[in-house]
Amino acid sequence: MTHITPAMRDAAELMRARFTYRRDSKIDKWVIIDPKTDKIVGDCEDFALTTLAATLGSKKAAKQALWRGDAQIIYTKFNGGGHAVLFYNGHYIDNVHPYWSDTWRYGTKIAYPRPVIVVKLMLAKVL
Repeated sequence: MTHITPAMRDAAELMRARFTYRRDSKIDKWVIIDPKTDKIVGDCEDFALTTLAATLGSKKAAKQALWRGDAQIIYTKFNGGGHAVLFYNGHYIDNVHPYWSDTWRYGTKIAYPRPVIVVKLMLAKVL
């Protein structure tokens, strides 16, 4: 059983204090927001990605963890729509339940393939 690290606790606390949910407009963009900013505004994917960056210390480290498979963005259903949850170090966190948990809270559970994550992050820079 893996434990919640101090970095994971700090990242969750930061996100609870600074994150404000805002749905993407017409195009779904995945953005890793600089966790050092005062206000972090985004949707569930942005929450998941930014929490990972805050946990690991940088956007680059977050991207590397996703590519290596050390972390995953999980697709699920919530309130009739799609929703993203971060899975890292044996624990889940999302903007609906912004506390690390080793318990899956939803039904559907599909990990986004690594190439899809890369494309989604690249598209956000272009759009």
